[in-house]
Amino acid sequence: MLQTIPAFSQEAGGTNAGEDFFRPPTNLFQLITTYRTAPANGSNGTVTNVTTGTLDFRYDHAIDLAPMWILALRSDLPVLAKNPFSSDNPDRNYLLGAGDADVQAVLVHNLSQRLAVGFGARLITPTGGDTFGSGKWQVMPMVGARYALWEISPSSYLEPVLRYDASFAGDPTRRNISDLQIAPTLNIGLADNGMSACFRVPISGSISGIRSPARPVGCFCRSISGWDANWTAVPRSRSSSACPSSRTTPSII
Repeated sequence: MLQTIPAFSQEAGGTNAGEDFFRPPTNLFQLITTYRTAPANGSNGTVTNVTTGTLDFRYDHAIDLAPMWILALRSDLPVLAKNPFSSDNPDRNYLLGAGDADVQAVLVHNLSQRLAVGFGARLITPTGGDTFGSGKWQVMPMVGARYALWEISPSSYLEPVLRYDASFAGDPTRRNISDLQIAPTLNIGLADNGMSACFRVPISGSISGIRSPARPVGCFCRSISGWDANWTAVPRSRSSSACPSSRTTPSII
């Protein structure tokens, strides 16, 4: 007996601001703000903290190609404010400018109402220059799966994602990028109070020696550069993502 399964571009029973890779919003524009600090070299060899505030202009669009097939499109244009130390900025004044813009396309196939798979790629452009970007053209192929956990709640799911970020052109004086990213995500919908809790464990392993001229071609090294676990609980009616994505931490969209 054959059963027709529709292509889901929205999560039934709740809003989706793009945090669920396999339930992309049909048409959504967002302004996403983030704030972070990171250690960096300061004056006279000291270590200081660089503060970066980001306003990301994000647009999501989903196209139902056929029953069980979705094409998810996304574009990001970040605007950054940061206070790095350099010879041109010894007083660490805040600088404002555009970061590296990116575009992404992902093909999602719903194998059933419970299980979905998807693959695609993200193209990152070096629009941020030396101050606000990597200076490299990057391509990030990605693949993932989604398994609905209806036993917990209708909006709960497990979503493992694998991405590989690699630079292929750009400023030859900037370091090459070769980063394998693994991001299993567990989303638990709390139906009683309209909240959604998201657990994400991003693992980023840098792979050096593939493109770097400083190592022989046959050298292949792996190092785990990050292990983090985040827990976030937000009202499901909010427009911001429960598990916001990043270029440096794993997030498939």
